[in-house]
Amino acid sequence: MGLLPSSDYTVTIETCSTENDPNGPGLITSTSNPPPPSDTCSTVSPGPCEIVVLGSTLNSISISWGDGGQNYINYQVSLDPQGVIQSNVQSRTATFSGLTPGARYTITVSLDPQGVIQSNVQSRTATFSGLTPGARYTITVLCLPASGDALANTQQYRTKPSPPTSLRASGATAVSILLTWNSAQNDLNSYDIFYSVGSTDTPILAGNVDGTVNTFRVTGLNPGTLYSFSVYAVAGSDQTGDLSVSTPAVTIGSTTTIPPGRIFVQFLANNEIGVVFGPINGVADYVISISPDDASNSFAVFNANTGYSHLFTPLQPNTVYTITVTSQSVGQGAGQQTYTTQVRTDPSCAGAIAIQACQTDSITQICICWEDAPDTNAGEQGFDYYIVYSTNPNGNTVEAGRVFYGEQPCQEIGSLFPDEQYLIEVDTVIDPQSPFPEQRCEGDANAEVGLTDPVPDNVIAVQRVTTNSIEILWAEIPDALGYFVSVWLVDAIQPNGIYQEAKPDATTAQGMLTGLMPGRLYNIAVRPVHGSMDDYPELMSITQRTIPPTPLPLLQTGSMASTITIAFNRPIGYLDYYLVYYTPNDGQPESPVRVEDTNQPLVMITNLLDDTDYNFRVVSVAGVGLGETTSEPSTATFTTAPAGQAEVIIQELAQILLNLAGEL
Repeated sequence: MGLLPSSDYTVTIETCSTENDPNGPGLITSTSNPPPPSDTCSTVSPGPCEIVVLGSTLNSISISWGDGGQNYINYQVSLDPQGVIQSNVQSRTATFSGLTPGARYTITVSLDPQGVIQSNVQSRTATFSGLTPGARYTITVLCLPASGDALANTQQYRTKPSPPTSLRASGATAVSILLTWNSAQNDLNSYDIFYSVGSTDTPILAGNVDGTVNTFRVTGLNPGTLYSFSVYAVAGSDQTGDLSVSTPAVTIGSTTTIPPGRIFVQFLANNEIGVVFGPINGVADYVISISPDDASNSFAVFNANTGYSHLFTPLQPNTVYTITVTSQSVGQGAGQQTYTTQVRTDPSCAGAIAIQACQTDSITQICICWEDAPDTNAGEQGFDYYIVYSTNPNGNTVEAGRVFYGEQPCQEIGSLFPDEQYLIEVDTVIDPQSPFPEQRCEGDANAEVGLTDPVPDNVIAVQRVTTNSIEILWAEIPDALGYFVSVWLVDAIQPNGIYQEAKPDATTAQGMLTGLMPGRLYNIAVRPVHGSMDDYPELMSITQRTIPPTPLPLLQTGSMASTITIAFNRPIGYLDYYLVYYTPNDGQPESPVRVEDTNQPLVMITNLLDDTDYNFRVVSVAGVGLGETTSEPSTATFTTAPAGQAEVIIQELAQILLNLAGEL
């Protein structure tokens, strides 16, 4: 990037070295004979009106475009959202000021048909300045003929995001360092974190975090080592074709030495655990082992020659392992010393994501399914739940929903904008359980891009629904002066509605309907106004139900070794019934359990495992079929009691009877 089209360049390959540099690491150009090899290369010519991005900065984008030839005598260049355009055609520049905030403008560069536009590329370049760092812009170039249709080319591109500031390294351990920084003040969706040994090695990607996060602990480091760290702000993505990366914020930091007799986890995944050990003075040889020993290398001998680190693989996901280091005898009568630690592997990962057809609409929704994350070899669950994320074209990432273990691995992602690309990711999660923190397998490796449809003419699309509001969209009608927007209960009389003006420069109109009641079904109508307020064309209308209220709080009213009873208060608002979900789904009735609407809802789950945590999620449901809506969930974790001897015998007998019934 940065080269001009249709231009010749000389490329030279020189040998460089960092040796014997009195000023420290740097590049020293070789002066050896013969001279370094070189060759002349040429960039190709763009097609007629084809846009070529020459480069971008924090607040500018520079472009060139292909010669339209003799058939096209003028060029029109525009940017959306608008910025100041500076064109170097005949060294002319233009600054547009006093504009209306948020309005769209068309900027035209007209060129003399008498030969001012030659094959010289520099007569077809433009720089848009005064732009927002990290923002996405649509660049359009029109080749205008003396008569007939114009030739158009459009390209989307981002300015570079501003980098994070005040990067700091602290909180060092023998295998990790905590990085903190001040957030970049611009459009971005994530940060990429790199590290290298010293300042000369090739940087290694340590990970990435959401753009709202400004801390990251770099793990997998070696004890007592100096590292260089770089943090980049990232806007857009490869999947959506508008990736833009800032210059880095940099700092250095050192890990501590490892204390004698300590085991540190250096690397952790869902199938691997890497550890490093601090040897005891005077003891050189050790044996390291893992339990349960389902790894192909369940134990190993290590010493000063092999190094005091080891990688156990392959392991099972979401499994607690005990790692033991045992010193070997030193001299006659010397005893052995044992050091242990417990480590939980990460959850198994979700498989490939597939975009599905939505049952209702694809204007404000994207529907996906994905391959279930696998269980362990022993049949234990490899994760607790999924979290689905969507990232819009501006780089804003939001949680789009959660799907629990045992449920269908699918999600409807709603409240989206029409005719936009969204990046979809699915993470797997295991909940924190002392002494282990929450652990994830992040789904950026199998991310998928979904596209919403534009709003069709004469159609109302529902973008977002809450307990007391409905947001709607419809396509702007070119000659409409405004719209009357009405909302009323299905069994009530239609009101006159509220008038809102049309926006001629917009393609989509938006309406916010507030002050509604939870769980109720409403009629919604939009009536365009043309010419006079009495000129009413055909009405656009739909029905939509608000979301019912959330049942709160969840209370455990009884617990035995195999039974949990929960209750919750009936919320204020309309609803038809409740659904109670629980995981692990190994009790009776099976999850989800339907509970009818009463003043004091109560549900008992039996045949559970003793002394086990169960995650409960309760939603209220209003309506039936396609018109039904579901509340936000109420969640809690409850634990069965430890089993007494009699209960253990009863549980074992019940299981034997179930097995016999299955064989008959």
